[in-house]
Amino acid sequence: MSVSQILGAGFTGLDIINLNKKMYLPGGSCTNVMSILANLGFKTILMKAKYSDIWDSFVDNKLISINVKPYIFKRTIKETPRVVETIENKCHKFYTTCPQCNKYLIDLVLPSKKDVASLYTVLSNSSMLYYDRLSPGINLLIEKAYKECVWTFYEPNAARSYNTLLSNALRSNIVKFSTDRISLKVANQLLLDNNTIESNLKVLIVTKGDRGSLVAYREDDSFSDWISYESVTNASMIVDTSGAGDWFSAGFIYKLLKQAPSPKKIINNSIIQAAMEEGVKLSSECCLHIGALSCLFHDNNSSVLLDNNTPLCSFCYRVR
Repeated sequence: MSVSQILGAGFTGLDIINLNKKMYLPGGSCTNVMSILANLGFKTILMKAKYSDIWDSFVDNKLISINVKPYIFKRTIKETPRVVETIENKCHKFYTTCPQCNKYLIDLVLPSKKDVASLYTVLSNSSMLYYDRLSPGINLLIEKAYKECVWTFYEPNAARSYNTLLSNALRSNIVKFSTDRISLKVANQLLLDNNTIESNLKVLIVTKGDRGSLVAYREDDSFSDWISYESVTNASMIVDTSGAGDWFSAGFIYKLLKQAPSPKKIINNSIIQAAMEEGVKLSSECCLHIGALSCLFHDNNSSVLLDNNTPLCSFCYRVR
């Protein structure tokens, strides 16, 4: 059996974890999911811009070391997007703006239509397009994926406009989000509207942290009711929940593609149950480690890149 290939587009960057010790890891939901799937044996291609700072090469080298193939679609003078994780009052906090140099840390570069033209063959040879952001180029890939019968998996990070979320969700095969970002009320409305509007949606997943997860899926022409899955994480063993949702997504994709390599395949409760259980399992295991991808890398420091003469912001490690 040939190895499935997955193309990822969206949030790619650097995680700076400043807890008991500093760790520097590739980060962003799209990066995390592609990295985990590569570890599970899939061929993964990650679309990303070539940023101008030293961290860009650091991220690329780390990804290549675990068999994720970066596909550079554009060069930019912007710096590598990053998120800084700290512990404050025993709670994990994530910074997207640096409190020291006041720099917004996620100035993400996404592909235009012309940036993705060379990826059509890659997409047609893939089993899935995963994306957590949208741009004109990613929208074009979604259209191509539909024509090529390639699975599309959309993980929206917010819902600023319900109508926009609805439009984007209904052209995707699989949509997953957390109630931390989008409410269950919105998810219920999506299901309701999905049954009255022409739609490509086959699976809708809602994760609720330690309260478990929900899934509804299309079998033949109708959608199921919500099916509930409990979290299996022992709360006393949780070290860090960052990245748990990405491990869930990767686990779901892993099992789904093993049983349904094409969206033409009619999915049933057995397929969904196996995929959901794998997602819950990997999500729970992730919580036993600090950092979303720390368990995939043996060396999490950047000593090979930085020296005492490099002028850095002491919080976000941006080269001044």
